[in-house]
Amino acid sequence: AINKGVIRLQNSNEEMTREGIIDEVRASVEQALLPKTRWDGTQEEFSKICNDLAVTWKSLCQIDAAISPRASAVINGDAATSSICWDIVHESCSNAIQHGQAKWISIRISDPINESITIEVIDNGTHYNFQSRTGLGSTLLDACTISWSRNRQDNQTILTAELPIESNLKSL
Repeated sequence: AINKGVIRLQNSNEEMTREGIIDEVRASVEQALLPKTRWDGTQEEFSKICNDLAVTWKSLCQIDAAISPRASAVINGDAATSSICWDIVHESCSNAIQHGQAKWISIRISDPINESITIEVIDNGTHYNFQSRTGLGSTLLDACTISWSRNRQDNQTILTAELPIESNLKSL
């Protein structure tokens, strides 16, 4: 929501339009920070949301997710971290399928180290262009991560993103 808003603001010249965009972004961020809830009012776990993503894309691509228990506790314990993780996972999977024509994607989130967690999204897409213009995904990664990289190795594209976490969550 924030990145889309920034792009819209950069392309907007009128002050009234800018204020409207800012209001929309504020509302979207507030909504995104709410815990993901199911119809029965319980909070949706991040691993379940990843499984739902796999079901959505199953006719085009197999998506596997491996999230360590400690990383899962951190992600589920902080709405902002959960939202950022979701945006990165969703955007990278969508790009791998739509632009890279991936047939297999592996999402890996390892145990927190110090005050960060690392997300890896690995795909076997065959159409890749690392020289392409900056898009929503790389803008999101620039804005929300400590560091990130995208490499091509052994016929796989590997996206690695390191996210900061609240210092009180690292002990989970």
